Amino acid sequence: MKLKLLTLLPFILLAVQGFSQQPVISLTGGFHFSKWKFDEKIKNNHSKPGILFGASVDIPVQDEFSAQTGLQIGMFGTHLKNAYEEATYLTTYLLIPMLGKYHFGNGISLHAGPEIGFLMGANSVLDGDHYNFKDDMKKTDIFLVIGGEYTLENGLSLGLRIHHGLTNVEDGASTTIHNRAVTIMASYPINSLIKK
Repeated sequence: MKLKLLTLLPFILLAVQGFSQQPVISLTGGFHFSKWKFDEKIKNNHSKPGILFGASVDIPVQDEFSAQTGLQIGMFGTHLKNAYEEATYLTTYLLIPMLGKYHFGNGISLHAGPEIGFLMGANSVLDGDHYNFKDDMKKTDIFLVIGGEYTLENGLSLGLRIHHGLTNVEDGASTTIHNRAVTIMASYPINSLIKK
């Protein structure tokens, strides 16, 4: 029941606002650079590139403040490599951010807040062999998200976002794995496209 409510949260927020404050709906995309954090330091742990895409909704609250939510697909994982073996792990999540944004009035804004991720897939490549390890992972992760963006006069926003996973995502293991990622992203309001 809780998962269903969280999934519906973006639409509930829009219904409460009644569109009276003209929420801004944007298409979002970017490059994800992620790396797992293990309980023990691993020297040959490298970042794994991926993508993030989806839609976001900005709901004005006051002149300087807005709330942002949305639905996005984000890829996390890590790349382990040494002189003897190589392994790549890739997990895909449906992300629902629930962020507060502060707008400085010069195109710059900062945002922060929680984000819930629902695991959609988990695949690995170990020395050329492919495996599905979704059953070994927890179905959800909670992230702390911080970031900022700059909005151009044409409505295009360019930003940087950090995802700090708070959950040990490996299910039933003695080790701990936390998701970490930095995203370089861009968004463009659908409102502007419709007006054109």
